[in-house]
Amino acid sequence: DKAVYVVDRANHRVVQWLPGTAVGAVVAGGNGFGSGPSQLACPAAVYVTDEGHLLVSDEGNNRVQCWTPGATEGFTIAGGGSPGESPQQFYHPLGIWVAAGHLFVADSLNYRVQRWTLQLPPHPNPTPQPQK
Repeated sequence: DKAVYVVDRANHRVVQWLPGTAVGAVVAGGNGFGSGPSQLACPAAVYVTDEGHLLVSDEGNNRVQCWTPGATEGFTIAGGGSPGESPQQFYHPLGIWVAAGHLFVADSLNYRVQRWTLQLPPHPNPTPQPQK
């Protein structure tokens, strides 16, 4: 996949640009600022897995959302809810990375990097657990 993915932070969406196209396609968010499954709140980063899942650090919602290919809604795979410092919470997650079956999240205002076991089921019912 030679697509370019752009986090359009101010418009609360992720846009995919395919080679040779003049117009991008919204592939995550794009339904205004919010915390619903089809919304993002100031997304900060995107990671595309080999299977085409989009992982989006949703800074304003203190979560990481997963969007399966072609989905109109995402689901939370890490964090969510109010900001905090417990192992299950983030406080403004920014950068994300995937390696060796783990999701790494730069939890900016907690001044830490969290490692989560990455499980991407085909339906929105994941239960990843943070690791110390």
